[in-house]
Amino acid sequence: MEPVYADLHIHTSASDGTLSPGELVNHAAEAGLGVIAITDHDTVDGLACAHSICPPSLTVINGVEFSCIYGGGVPFLLHVLGYGIDPESPAIRKLVDLGYQTRLKKHSLRLDYLRRVYSIEFDEGELEYLYTRPSVSKLHIAELLRRRGMCFTIKDGIERFMSSPDFPEGSISHKAAIDGIIGAGGIPVYAHSLGGECEKHLSLAEAERRIAIMKSEGIMGLECYYSRYSKDEISFLLSLADKYGLLVSGGSDFHGSNKTVLIGELSASGDLVTSDRLGIIDKIL
Repeated sequence: MEPVYADLHIHTSASDGTLSPGELVNHAAEAGLGVIAITDHDTVDGLACAHSICPPSLTVINGVEFSCIYGGGVPFLLHVLGYGIDPESPAIRKLVDLGYQTRLKKHSLRLDYLRRVYSIEFDEGELEYLYTRPSVSKLHIAELLRRRGMCFTIKDGIERFMSSPDFPEGSISHKAAIDGIIGAGGIPVYAHSLGGECEKHLSLAEAERRIAIMKSEGIMGLECYYSRYSKDEISFLLSLADKYGLLVSGGSDFHGSNKTVLIGELSASGDLVTSDRLGIIDKIL
């Protein structure tokens, strides 16, 4: 295919983004993108709508994102993206259900934490808002805190109330995510391995240690281009993708108005990236 601008890490209102799948694909096309992947948290529910409304100028790749934990040796949290999955496959349906149930349990623990540590009690209407989200997350809690005037932005709310090591971050096992994605015909990719937004930024040495572990555990790709990373950090990740034989991916982690990052932004400098620089695309399309 001819090179087009691409963004392979995007969230819709099916999880914790603010744009519906239909609004999202139109927004992506208007922004000049030619290939996107919708990677909602623990759900594939937005994919069918996105494909049905997708304008001719845009290609949508089936994706999903799972919050995971590596439990061997020194445990660590990570996010695993799945690309090119069959959203109707039993493997992905089982994995999505596991992720959803884990997310609900984690959400209950988070509300209990805020009650115990900060004496924050949500009223009936606020709880209804949270429990009717298709994939409830820290962003939704922070939005309620912002509405109450307890923080200035969603990011501020997460950093102020939900960044303690004691804050519940339960996740599914990395192996369940990797095996489920492969079982659904997809490619598992290690997301923002230097740390995502509101996460601790890892040292390069620690990032490489974790990437090497994930390669040995079945990860097939690495998100090298990312909206919060400098050009030097992106170059470092590209060198590791080459070193460990990993497919190169990249995405903005766009969440609509829930984050300040713009769709198509694949570096801290706001750079757009063409599809020929993301080797994973050739493996999917």
